[in-house]
Amino acid sequence: MAEKPFERGFRRGRVEGKREALEILRRLGKLSEDEVKEYLQVLEEDEDVSPTANSIIPTPRTTESPVASPTKRLFERTFSHVEIPVASSSLKRKDPYVSFEHIGSSSKRIRQDYDEKEEEEEEEEEEEAYASNEESQAVKNRKRWKGKAKELDIDAGPSRLTPEHSTLRRKPLKSSNSRVFVEIPILTSSKKGRTSRDKVRSNWIASSSKHRGSNLTAFPSTSKRQPGYLTPTIPPSSARSSLEIDENDYDDEYSLESDTSIYFESDNHSRPNTSRSNTRVSSSEMISALTPNVHRIAKKFFRHEFEVIGPDLSSKEAVEREVTTNFTSHPGHPESMKWGKKLAVEENKIFFNTIILDGEEYEVGDVVMVEPGDDDRKGRQGNYKSKASQSSNGNANRFWFIQICYFFEDTDTHSKKFHGRWLEHGSKTFLQETAHSHSLFLTKDCDDAPASSIFRKCDVKFLQIHELEGEDDKNFQGDTYFCQYMWLDSEDPTFVSLPLQEEVDKDLEFSLDYRRCHSCVLNERRKEQESLRIKGNCISQFGVDYHTHEFIYIRPAESNDELLGIAQIISIPRTSNSAMLKVRMLKHMDTCHTTEESFADELLLEFDGPEVMIPFDRVDGKCFVACFPRQSVNGFAEWIKGKDHFYVVNSKNFKHCAPCMQEHERHLATYKDYLAQEGLLSMLELFSGAGGLGTGIEQSNFAKTVAAVEYDRNAAETYLMNHSDTAVFCKDVVELLRELENGDDIESLNRKPFPKPGDIDIIVGGPPCQAFSGANHNRKQDDIRATLPFVMLSYAERFLPKYFLLENVVGLLRHRLLGILEGRSILGGIQHGVFKLITRILLTLGYQVRVKVLQAANYGAPQSRERVIFWGARQGLKLPEFPIPTHAYAAKEHHLLQHADLKLSRSTRSRDPARPHFFAPFRAVTVNDAIGDLPAFDWINPHELIPATEQDEVRNIPRFQATHGRDLPGFLSGEYAHPPINYFQKFIREGMNEIVEEHVTPMFSPLIVERTINVPMKPGASLQDAPVQLHLEKKKLLPVIYLRLNPNQCFRTALTHCSPYVKNSYLLHYSQKRIITVREFSRCQGFPDWYTFLKAEYFKEDVRRAYKQIGNAVPVPLAFALGQSLSDALVVNWNRSQREMSPDI
Repeated sequence: MAEKPFERGFRRGRVEGKREALEILRRLGKLSEDEVKEYLQVLEEDEDVSPTANSIIPTPRTTESPVASPTKRLFERTFSHVEIPVASSSLKRKDPYVSFEHIGSSSKRIRQDYDEKEEEEEEEEEEEAYASNEESQAVKNRKRWKGKAKELDIDAGPSRLTPEHSTLRRKPLKSSNSRVFVEIPILTSSKKGRTSRDKVRSNWIASSSKHRGSNLTAFPSTSKRQPGYLTPTIPPSSARSSLEIDENDYDDEYSLESDTSIYFESDNHSRPNTSRSNTRVSSSEMISALTPNVHRIAKKFFRHEFEVIGPDLSSKEAVEREVTTNFTSHPGHPESMKWGKKLAVEENKIFFNTIILDGEEYEVGDVVMVEPGDDDRKGRQGNYKSKASQSSNGNANRFWFIQICYFFEDTDTHSKKFHGRWLEHGSKTFLQETAHSHSLFLTKDCDDAPASSIFRKCDVKFLQIHELEGEDDKNFQGDTYFCQYMWLDSEDPTFVSLPLQEEVDKDLEFSLDYRRCHSCVLNERRKEQESLRIKGNCISQFGVDYHTHEFIYIRPAESNDELLGIAQIISIPRTSNSAMLKVRMLKHMDTCHTTEESFADELLLEFDGPEVMIPFDRVDGKCFVACFPRQSVNGFAEWIKGKDHFYVVNSKNFKHCAPCMQEHERHLATYKDYLAQEGLLSMLELFSGAGGLGTGIEQSNFAKTVAAVEYDRNAAETYLMNHSDTAVFCKDVVELLRELENGDDIESLNRKPFPKPGDIDIIVGGPPCQAFSGANHNRKQDDIRATLPFVMLSYAERFLPKYFLLENVVGLLRHRLLGILEGRSILGGIQHGVFKLITRILLTLGYQVRVKVLQAANYGAPQSRERVIFWGARQGLKLPEFPIPTHAYAAKEHHLLQHADLKLSRSTRSRDPARPHFFAPFRAVTVNDAIGDLPAFDWINPHELIPATEQDEVRNIPRFQATHGRDLPGFLSGEYAHPPINYFQKFIREGMNEIVEEHVTPMFSPLIVERTINVPMKPGASLQDAPVQLHLEKKKLLPVIYLRLNPNQCFRTALTHCSPYVKNSYLLHYSQKRIITVREFSRCQGFPDWYTFLKAEYFKEDVRRAYKQIGNAVPVPLAFALGQSLSDALVVNWNRSQREMSPDI
C-alpha cells in the first residue's frame, strides 16, 4: 500500500513529527479530537511492533488504519498548502501576508545532479562535525532518508532547491483578522507516483491578546541554494517552534547538547514540572530594542528592524559644525610658494612660521590633505586601497591627512618642506565600512613632507571630552572632519583619548619654539626607554631600572623550557662588547607531581644558588622576594597573594635592595589608600549566567556586583545562591530595557530595586555566543542573536558607566554583517562586521577601546579557552591594559583584515616588542593539579554487553550505581582525599572546612556507562580502544568519542553538555571509571569550591543544568586577572587626581 500523503508531509525522522502535525491540524479544525486519538493509537501500535518506526520511511502497512480514509481525503483536496497561524507583526507593514508557492517538479536528471552535490556536501559536513562537539541531527536524518530511499526505490529528492530547478513565487498578500498566515507547501505525488519532497519550514508562535507582534521579513536572496526565504525574527527569549518541517534546519543535538542560547531556546526538556518555569515571553520581544545613539549606527548594518528606547540626545550634545570654508586647492603642483616670517636657522635648515601657496596661507596646526606617496608599511598601504576601506567621503579615498607642526627649507636641496603628524581617516583603520565618513584619528607617526604635496586645507574639529560626533551625512565632497581619539595600531586595535593640552605643553616644555612636534618628543622618549643604559649600580632598559641585589626574571636558555628563571643581581660589570650581569640563581622548592603528602610550593625559593654570568638581554622584568622566619607570621598570607611575589624562609645570607623594596611597598600601599578613600566600584553584570565573570572580578577586591541580569531561571537562581547581596533579575535584557524606560517598578528575585543611572561604575557581560560560535552548524542569515552585544551597548548608553567590559568567543571577530547564507557559511557582506561595529559604537558613546584575544590558561585556569575581550573606558580615564600572562601556555595570534598587517597579538610578558614570547613564572595548571585532591570513586559496571568475569578488576575505591537509583553517583558531601598540594587547590578550597560538595555525575543508560568504564586508563584513549563488543557501527566515530583526559595537560575548552559521546570532548576521568563530576567541571572553570550549583529539591534535574551553567561561564581566573588590570587603572586615575589637587605631590 502506498504511503499516506499525511505521513510523507510531516515525517521528520521520528514518530513525534506526526504527533506535532496532528496537534496543529486539531487546532486548525481540520481533524476532530476523536480522529486524533484514533490516529495516535495507530502510531503507538506502529512503535510497538514495527522495527522501523523511527526511520525516515515507515514500514508499509497491510491494513488501512481507521483514520486512513479521512486523512487521505483531507490531503487530496485541491489545495496544496496548509495555512499555519503565526503572531501578527507589531510593526506597521503594508504586507501582512507572505506566501510562497512552489512551481515545478523534480526529475530524474535533477535528482542525479543533486545526489552528487549532496554527497560532496555531506562529506564536508561530516568533517566539520568531527571538529565540533557532536554530529548534526540534520546530517543523520538526511543520510537515513537517502539510504532508505535507495533501499525502497523512493525518490529522496533534493535537500535544497535552486533557481535552476525550482521557483519560489511571491503571491499577493492578504490578512485574516489579527493573524498572519504563512502558506507552506505540502508534499504532493509526482506523475510516476514517487514522492516529491520540498523544503518546508514554519515557526509556530502563540499569540496573546496583549502582544500579537511578529516581525516577518522577506528578503530576496542571491544565493543559488536559497532563491528566496522567509526570515522570522525570533524573540530573544522565546522557545523554538513546535513545528519545524525541515530536516536541514532540525538539529536536536545542537539545541540540547551545545551552548544553545537560553535567550532563544527554552530549557523545558530538562526543567522539573514546577512553578519554577518561566512564563512565555511575549511576541513583542521579537524586535530587538536599542537606545538612540546605538540604533543610529547599528541600523545601517542589520536588516532587522529595531525599537528605539529612550530620548535622542544626539542633536543636543552633538558638535554643531560651522559652514564649510572655501579653501583653495592645488591640483598637481602649486603655481606659487612663498615663505612667511623667518624664525631660526640650523645647519642646513631655515625655519618659517607660515607658507603661502597660490594665495592660501598655511599655519602651524592646520590639517591638510596631501597627495599619497609610498608607504613603508605595505599592509597599511594595501588596506588603504582595499574595497572595504573605501569611504563615502571622496577625499578619504584620494588623499592622506596630516597636521602641520612646523615649516622649514632644506638649504642643500632648496626644497620647501613641512613636518607634520599623520591622521588616519576612520575608513583606513580597522573600522573600515563602519567608520564615520568625517572621522579622523590622530596617530603617533610624524614625517617630513614637501610643501608641494599639499592639495588643500581642510576643516577639522578636535572634540573635547564628552562632545559627541554629529550625524553622518555621507557627503562625497565633504571637507569638514572631526578628531576625537588617537589610533594606536601598533598596540593591537586601540583607540585612546587625545592628549590634553596641558600634557602636550608639559611634554614640549624643553622643545624649541620653532620646531615643536609632540610625536617627535614621544618617539624620542620611547627610543630612550628602549635603549640600554648603565649608570653605577643601575642598568636600565624599556623604562625599568635594575639595581644590584634586586630580583629579576631570566628567560630560559633552552628552547624547550617555558618557565622564567629567578635570579638576584650581584654586580653589573662593565664590558666592551655587551652588557653582562653577575647573578645568583634561585631555585624553586616546589615538589610538584611527587607524592600526595607534599605541597608543591612554587612561591618558595632556595636562596643559596650558584653565581653565574648572563647577558642582559635575557632579563625579562622584576620580581619581589621577601624573607620570613616561618610561614605563620603576620603578613605572610597577604604577601604571597601579590603579583610577582616570592619568598624564602630563614635564610641567613638573604639580601635585597632596601630602597627598591620600600618603593614597592609604597606602591602597594596606594591600592589600600585608594580603597579607603574611594571604595569599591558598583558593577552591573548582564547575561550573567552562573556568575563566572562577576565572581572573578570581585575577587580582585576592587568592584562589587550590585545587580545581575540573567534570563534563564536556573542560572539566575544559581547566581543568587552564591551572591545573596546582589540584586539578581531574571529577565530578558530587551524587556528590562523597555521597563526601565517606562519607569516600571522592577524587582529582583530577592526583592531589590534596579540601580539608577549614576549608580553604576562598570558594566560587564558576555552576550550569548551562539550566533558567532564555530560549534553552531545551523547558522542563520541575519541571526537576531547577533544583535545582543548592541543591546548591551545600549545599557552603556543609558547608564554611562566609567568602564565597560564585553567578552565573547573568538568567532565574534569573524562574524560578517549583511552577508548571504551559502550552505552553512555566511559569505559576502562586511568582514569582521560585529567586531568593527562594537568598537565604532563604543567610540561614539565616548569610550576609549582596547581589544585582544586572551587565553585563560595563561592566567591560571586549568583549561585552554580563548576569549575576545573589549575594554572600554570613558574619555579622560586610564584605559586598562590587558593582564600579562602568569602561566606558560602557547597562545595563538589572530590577524585582522585581509590586506593589512594589523593583528591581535598574543599576550606576552616581554617588554621588547621585537621579541615576544610565551614564557611565564609558573607552569600551566594541569588536570591533575586542579582535581587531584577530590575523593575517588568509580561507576558500577552494568555488564549490559560484556558479562562479568572473575578477572574483572576490583579497585579499592567506592563505587556507585550510575544507571538508576535515588541518589546521584558520587558524593553530594564528603571529605577531600587529602590536603591541598598546590596553590590552585589551596585557594579554591578556602572556607570549605575539609568538606567538598556536589562531587557527583549524572546518570546514564547502561550501555553508555559500560562503554565509559571499559575505555582504557591511558591519556587520550577513546571508544576505539575499548573491547570490540562495545564499538559503534560507524567506525570513524570511535576515535573521537569517549575520550579520556590527560592528567598532565590542561582541560580542553569546557562545553555545556556532560555526555561522554560528545565528539572531541574529553570528559572521562584520567584514573577513575566515570566522567568528571560537577565539582571537577566547576574547577575546570576556576569556580571556588564554595560555589553551589545544585538545589536540594531538584538536585537530580539540576545536575545536567549545572554542567550547562558551568560550560557557559567565563573562567574565574581570567576574570580575576581582568579585575587586577582594572585595579591598576583605577589607582593610576586616583594618583593623577591626587597630584592635581596637591601639585606638590
